[in-house]
Amino acid sequence: MHSSAEDKEKQPSAEEANNTPEISRAYLHVRNNRLTMYELTNLYGGSVSVATPGSFRNDDDYRPMLTRESFNTGKNSNTSFTFTYSDLHCCACPTHHPLLGRDVVPVFVLSDQHFPAAVPAGDGGKCLAIVRIEDASLTELVDIFLAKIRLSWLPPGTVILIGAAGYLSGVGTAAYADKFAEVCCRLKRALPNDNVITHAPIIMQAGSDDPALIKSMADIAEWIKAGATNFLPQTTEKWSEMLIAGDEPSQPPHAYHLELPETTTDCTDKKIWHSEPAMPLKETIEPVPQAEETKIIETLVNELNQKFGAGISEFILTDRKNIPARKNPRGEVDHIILVGTNHAEKFYEAGKRSGIPSTYIGTPAAETANLQKNVKQIKDIALCKILTEKPKKL
Repeated sequence: MHSSAEDKEKQPSAEEANNTPEISRAYLHVRNNRLTMYELTNLYGGSVSVATPGSFRNDDDYRPMLTRESFNTGKNSNTSFTFTYSDLHCCACPTHHPLLGRDVVPVFVLSDQHFPAAVPAGDGGKCLAIVRIEDASLTELVDIFLAKIRLSWLPPGTVILIGAAGYLSGVGTAAYADKFAEVCCRLKRALPNDNVITHAPIIMQAGSDDPALIKSMADIAEWIKAGATNFLPQTTEKWSEMLIAGDEPSQPPHAYHLELPETTTDCTDKKIWHSEPAMPLKETIEPVPQAEETKIIETLVNELNQKFGAGISEFILTDRKNIPARKNPRGEVDHIILVGTNHAEKFYEAGKRSGIPSTYIGTPAAETANLQKNVKQIKDIALCKILTEKPKKL
């Protein structure tokens, strides 16, 4: 190992290190257990990999802090929601707006870590309602959606996008396509109205060095184009562009036959598909930069609006680092005072990044309860800190 000047420049400062999203022990426990959960399938054709790329914790991406996260060690499940599923109100946008309303068609994205944690609307308009499970199977994504969402509330035309690149990596093209058609049929049976179900874009924010996964992604993109009634052609073309080799080293050309469902919503009829990419595929995918991710999301939003009348805001926010400030539903937030130990300090750091004026009063755990009973004492301590500390700390 060697340490060059360039390497040193890339190392985060102490302040940047303190501002990274929290990685709890519960999160890591679930994350490690998930890596051993996939049961690899013997396929006729296709390819199988044990790689599980990416995670909920990507460098310099603070959007998970806009979501409601849960690290369930009992179920080995790390999940995040951009809304409160009890009343379907958004918790990621600057305003706490409802997902449902008159002439509003909700759009749900069910994905693993290969879709942004949140895509808030900056103007108070409609956003994407995102449900993620880290390293999810397609079945798990549908399970949690059907368990948490009151289906009778969903209006006709509700759009549901599903995708899980980690699962595709684990089981291969044929098993993934079978399961995708199965869960689409299951959703159609469960939902009370006529709804739109299609594949979600795959955004490899952490990249991938697995040629088998890249080939499987190309296969699935071609299968979607040929067999989906509601597929999004522009969006599918945009996210699959990152698989095509330009000047980079490409995979050796190889073709095979796969037995796949005839359509993306047909659980029974199958046909033999010839898998041969029209263009050379990359051997590896570099982490998707912010600008490319933004193009994919903007293409998705435009296509959802044009094709399904989704009415998603044109002012979507895709910045990974500068997350938007939240507004109190009862008015503007003037200042937040946080009292306590670790958790209070984490919320304080999140408030600073969001631009919300905040003050942190660190107290030993034994003293926190007594201090919280005395509102005047809290205000006095906070005022003293505001007047004496440097402005950059507020």
